[in-house]
Amino acid sequence: MVYSVAAATRNLICEMLCVERVMGYALMFRELRRYLEAVLKQKYNLWQVGKQTTLLTRSGVLEKIPETRKRVYYKLAKPLDYRVIERAHIQVRVDDDTLIARYNITMTIRNTGRHHLYYIGTMIKGNTSRSVENLKLRVYMQKPEKRPLRYMIYNDLQYIRQIVIMPHRPLKPGEVMTYTLSYEWDFVSNYIEYAECTTTKQILYELYYDPTIEYEFEVREFEKDPMKFERVTGRGKLYPPRRLRGGRALVKWEGPGPQPFYYQRFLRRVPVPGIPY
Repeated sequence: MVYSVAAATRNLICEMLCVERVMGYALMFRELRRYLEAVLKQKYNLWQVGKQTTLLTRSGVLEKIPETRKRVYYKLAKPLDYRVIERAHIQVRVDDDTLIARYNITMTIRNTGRHHLYYIGTMIKGNTSRSVENLKLRVYMQKPEKRPLRYMIYNDLQYIRQIVIMPHRPLKPGEVMTYTLSYEWDFVSNYIEYAECTTTKQILYELYYDPTIEYEFEVREFEKDPMKFERVTGRGKLYPPRRLRGGRALVKWEGPGPQPFYYQRFLRRVPVPGIPY
């Protein structure tokens, strides 16, 4: 197996800061070091981490944000260009009685860089507090062969889990991998949300729901302020809702993914007077 500690460290730093950038945050230097130690299961001194962040900063990948002499933050300065999401498939099945949804997120990723890809960063979030045990989290590879994948929750917050996924072997330049992340969380939002810090060429949303609940189906995109959005439903294809056996219904939308660092939302309930979407 080809393995470079320095290259793997830089990859992991970028993936962690990718997740933070999507959330609108930066990471303090000491936090970055602590997360690296948690994932890689080894001690890092400040010089080792500093060397890799300096290289990434000099190349324009990271931006250094000094707050004080002792507190320095880093954020991703530009979209990741060493990996591309060829296709994202987000499938949500809502239990009509409990409103707990089963999420299956399948990603097809291509290594478009010049170096091996060791880690993939991602996050899941919900609007209610839910323990890791109750999430029933699973990550497994679909292609080239179906098997479980190792992952690490490196930041366990109340409503957000930040995750690093570890391929069985580093993904070589040009190689493609498809994996699925599945979990359960309460479906209390008015939408299904997607955001990434790299290019997503194609995306498919599938929602299985109770047809007696009124919904409006559309796709919206925005960068930071959800009140300043653009309707992009027409860029793709909205499949009309159809009834399934057992009384459930299925609605789908397929089209291009959002720009890096942009949010895309699919679906909303029929609006309630006085409550903004």
